[in-house]
Amino acid sequence: MRIGISLFFIIFINYLSAQKPELVIQRDGHTAEVSLVRFSPDERQALSGGRDKRLVLWDLDSRKFIRFIQLDTTPEYIGFGTKGQTAVAILADHSLRAWSLVDGRQLWRVQPDPFQSPHQQGDDLYLVHPDNTTSCWDLQTGKKRWQKINSLPVSTPSYPPGLTEELATLEKEKIQEIEYSSDSQIAVVALGTITKRIVVTPGQPPFRIGYGGLMVWDIKKDALAFPIINLPEMISSIDLNAAGTKCLTASSDRTVRLWDLSTGKELIRLERAPSQQTQFSFSADFRKVALFNLDDNLRIFDLDQRHSVSSISKVRGTNTLQFTPDGKNLLAANRSGNIIKVDGTTLDSVLQFKRKPSSGVIHSLSISPNGKQLLAGLSPEFRVKYVMIDYILKKDIVSFLLNDQKDTIGFETPRGNIYGKPLSGIYTKSSDKLSFQPNESVNTIWDLEKGIMQKNLYPYEYKSSFYSMQTAFSPDGRFAFAKIAGNWNAWNIQTGNMIGNKEGQKLFQAYFFDDQGGHALSILPNGSLSQWNLENTAIEKTSLSFVNPIAAAFHASGEKVLIADKDGAIREWNPQSGATIRTVSTGLSLKEVELQYTPD
Repeated sequence: MRIGISLFFIIFINYLSAQKPELVIQRDGHTAEVSLVRFSPDERQALSGGRDKRLVLWDLDSRKFIRFIQLDTTPEYIGFGTKGQTAVAILADHSLRAWSLVDGRQLWRVQPDPFQSPHQQGDDLYLVHPDNTTSCWDLQTGKKRWQKINSLPVSTPSYPPGLTEELATLEKEKIQEIEYSSDSQIAVVALGTITKRIVVTPGQPPFRIGYGGLMVWDIKKDALAFPIINLPEMISSIDLNAAGTKCLTASSDRTVRLWDLSTGKELIRLERAPSQQTQFSFSADFRKVALFNLDDNLRIFDLDQRHSVSSISKVRGTNTLQFTPDGKNLLAANRSGNIIKVDGTTLDSVLQFKRKPSSGVIHSLSISPNGKQLLAGLSPEFRVKYVMIDYILKKDIVSFLLNDQKDTIGFETPRGNIYGKPLSGIYTKSSDKLSFQPNESVNTIWDLEKGIMQKNLYPYEYKSSFYSMQTAFSPDGRFAFAKIAGNWNAWNIQTGNMIGNKEGQKLFQAYFFDDQGGHALSILPNGSLSQWNLENTAIEKTSLSFVNPIAAAFHASGEKVLIADKDGAIREWNPQSGATIRTVSTGLSLKEVELQYTPD
């Protein structure tokens, strides 16, 4: 048995200039919400700060990431100094610091007296203190120039009546920042509410529910020039250029954006470019690989020529990919429960599967040996604690439908459809509460040629956290398998019935096929192992008890079995003789483990 450990490294290569930082070609940026943003003095670069304790420098001309500076706490104010060659920041520990943007070195650090309302003019930073004094700090040296009473060199313009009236109509928590242009002709209001994250599918990114927007106000006319509304995330910080024609925004979706204030058009979006491949599938001849990554791009690579042959961005949120046996087509399924068949070379759409309302979120796909059927492993579409349901329903419900049997209710939301079983009451637009059980996690059999669902295969046990991690067909295509919460379930495809042995055991941890048919291995509550026949359900043999076994795996020959226990021991066992072949101690306390023999 081999244990492979994959290490992922991020390699940073810096080519630095004495005058101006050159672009570093790497895929990086913010890993958490962006809370601050500033233009450089020449307006060709942007500096952002976020909850990931990073300062990130961006090039606005090339729309590229330049570098980041890792901090030891979150920034509360950021700015440029010394002709754009340094970054300055006030951090959560109330320290004022500066770094070189050429090599990332910290240049100086000071700890001013308690203060509020920082204001920067060139290389001077003004801090207002509780004793009604203002201090001025030299951002080149980090030294305090002076501290005087009521000496702030600028005053905030008063709001015109129309803007004051408009702001009064907004909830206070939605107003994040108000910024005036240098000529006081335009005011920009940053709006937003804190984003809520709703976990829908274990192991997948959560839904994010939030609100953001910009309100551009013409001061001379005292009227709304135009709104930029319905952004999905909160705008937490803004910065206007000197002419008041463009605006940078920092968002809770980890992006920095540049807007044209005359048209409301988004000009640039700067963000961490995802490089993680979340799903992949090799063709049977190992000459092509399909890759889907976090930027929602699905790509086909020719492994002989070692280059990408096609790319598409239409299959959002793909959970799983699977080439057809002949390699001519590729199946892609996403977290909305949709399955599409695309051409395995061009990625042109071939077939859209006709989804049933109860199909759920698809985690795994398997194709029958004859290539005519598809097995989809699913989970519930909706997994949110009931205390969160009220918020989602009141904010997001577009319409709802109760079926004729009154046992399933469906909700249409901007993020997809939700289906479940009513537990108390029936939802109406005016109701405040609803309690319902999301649909069960089921596995489905599909006609691969027509894209029509043929049958539901229900699991032995249902919990809202269960989902089908793996699926498979038997070699002859008569049985379907799904691994749910660490246990295999099996069904007779013709009848749709779950398979269990004559002692009532239906869950098993491993299986294999030989000339005599299929064999399953179940871990019993007393720690013993039971091997039984999937064809006639007869018990074939039962082993002596093991200590806290939690996982098992058959060798391809069926002549050996791997067994892992909670204490970290992995044993190789001969089911014929009952003898232990060898034991390896991992030194770890195991809770969940996946065992598998390598092909050789």
